This record gives sequence, C-alpha cells and structure tokens, in this order.
Amino acid sequence: MKSPEDCIYQTNEEFLMLLEEFESESERYQRVRDLCRMSGYLRFLFFETLHENVQDARGGDLKTLICGIPLVIMRSAELCEGSADVEERELACDIMRDALYLALIVARKFGKDVGILNIFSELIIKSDQESIDGLSILAREFSSSFIKLFR
Repeated sequence: MKSPEDCIYQTNEEFLMLLEEFESESERYQRVRDLCRMSGYLRFLFFETLHENVQDARGGDLKTLICGIPLVIMRSAELCEGSADVEERELACDIMRDALYLALIVARKFGKDVGILNIFSELIIKSDQESIDGLSILAREFSSSFIKLFR
C-alpha cells in the first residue's frame, strides 16, 4: 500500500459502492453528504471490527479502514478547501476532522500513532482557521503517513 489511490481497491464491497456514489455525483452538496455516509460507514466498521478485538483484526475490514479513512480525509479536505459556500465548507471540514480522529483512534489501537501526531495537529488547527489554503496538501501528507504506519 503506497498511497490512498493505490490501496483503495483493497477495501470491501460496501465501501467501494459508497465511493462510487461519491465519485459519480457532480453536485457539491450531495458529494458532502456522500462523504458523510462514507465516514459513518468507516466509524461503524471500526466499532464492529476493532473496538474490542484488535488482535483479531485482519483482512478486508481492516484494509477498508486503513485505506478508506485516508481517502475520506483527502476528499473532504478538497471539498473544504474548494467550497465558496460557508455551510458546505464547514460540513466538509467537520467530516475531515471526524475522519482524522478516527484515524488517530485506529493508529493508537495498534500503538502506531507517533508518526502522524504532528500532521494531525496541523490539520485540526488549519481546518479551524479562516484561511484553509493548503489543507488538501496537508491531508494528502497525513493520508500517506497513515497508510505507511500499517505496511
């Protein structure tokens, strides 16, 4: 797994269907809604798979978390950074922050959070500021670092 784009096809079928809906949507507000569904699915998957049994976590569900979370972070950062509508931007930034916290929880469950804490902090701080230029670049950096933790 080299990048979020490289590993996305290792995710499960349910997540791929949600991703396909997101990618095929042209209306920005609907894309934000689809991202919210993807993020919610990943959170559900985390609680169903990893919350109790970290030692038993392997296979498609774990790969879906490892690959899906960074994708949601990157796509929501792009929408957050690129939206002129304040409400839409806030929703996209909220989805990104939610996915960031989920990434941190997953990394901590495996004792692998050290490599992402600085970028995590930068993204959280930047997403709360008025000027969010460069947010998607930071999100991509975080996503790559997150995936590398699980190689």
